[in-house]
Amino acid sequence: MTMHVHSKRWEEAQKIERFYWTKEDFRSSEFKELFIKYSEVFGEIEARYGFSDDSKILDLGCGATCPSTLFKKGKKYGVDPIAGVFLEKDRKELEGKIRLFEGSGENIPFEDGFFDVVLCRNALDHMDDVHRVMTEMKRVTRKKGLVILSIYTYTPFITALKKTSEYIPFLRNVEHPFTFTPRRFRDFCSKYLEVLEERVIFEGRNSIDYGKQDVEMTEPLLHKIFAWSNRYIFLNDWFLREYLLVCRRGA
Repeated sequence: MTMHVHSKRWEEAQKIERFYWTKEDFRSSEFKELFIKYSEVFGEIEARYGFSDDSKILDLGCGATCPSTLFKKGKKYGVDPIAGVFLEKDRKELEGKIRLFEGSGENIPFEDGFFDVVLCRNALDHMDDVHRVMTEMKRVTRKKGLVILSIYTYTPFITALKKTSEYIPFLRNVEHPFTFTPRRFRDFCSKYLEVLEERVIFEGRNSIDYGKQDVEMTEPLLHKIFAWSNRYIFLNDWFLREYLLVCRRGA
């Protein structure tokens, strides 16, 4: 397998990620949000698709919250570029729940067809080469296995603004090189996988409404103008959607 050489932008984004994951209160807030949004949904998916104690589950871009640990069944494997910098207390909390490996989505360190389920929550838009990541996820999933993907998506107007900001250095969001509407995300995933079902996990009405817990955020004036335009000019009653797809790898 040819190794992927990451871009300078991706390397810069990883430095920012390291900063957040070494903050004392960051993980607890993230896990609380994760539990509120996904504990019930993952329980339903686990039951519907017949997870077993022997199901091998990849948690790609797992962070220290490791969303796959919300599944009651299965053997979990977490892959993240900065798994080595998680706080020691995080490691103790995760001990026995998941095996952690340093690695990236562009070069998943497992053999073909190793996993029954691949989960990637809120990480695809952080990747360096999202097309290669999709190919890699498909590669490590067994035939007819599941791939569960979720990502923050935006209205067409907000998506266009975010893509335009890529050309303006001081507005560029270094950590998020990819932006999708729900429809475009589904169309993109359909090129690689069979989409079985879709869900809106969370819906926010402005640029800071992501469902964060115990975090105070202030919306910049420019963002307020964008949100107002999105609502009253483009007539969207939502700004962002945390959007989940359950997919199947073909034969």
